[in-house]
Amino acid sequence: MGDNAIEASNETLLRQASMTAHEYMNRAIDIIDGRFGDGYSATHSELVAAFMQTSALNLGAAIIARAIEGLSQTFSEMAIMEGNVEAIDRGARKIQKAIEQHGGVFDNDEKRNGA
Repeated sequence: MGDNAIEASNETLLRQASMTAHEYMNRAIDIIDGRFGDGYSATHSELVAAFMQTSALNLGAAIIARAIEGLSQTFSEMAIMEGNVEAIDRGARKIQKAIEQHGGVFDNDEKRNGA
């Protein structure tokens, strides 16, 4: 899919996650204190948490939307080039294989949580 490919390992993504959370927290404190006054965020941790959660959800939604957009374009191009449903089936199988190969983080999380 070109430029949107995730090449980082699961371990790297895990390390980056904490750095991203740290950035969200710092931005939350700056914005909340800027709006309500210095120290407001320290006494209203629920606002910091809500800001962080909203930021993470927004980023996740944007990444998923970009991936879906890329898939849609790929499927359209395949169907036009080959003119049949088999092209879409092959594309879906490639996606399934990629998920199986790179989806270990989710499998481990479900096992750890007893799912």
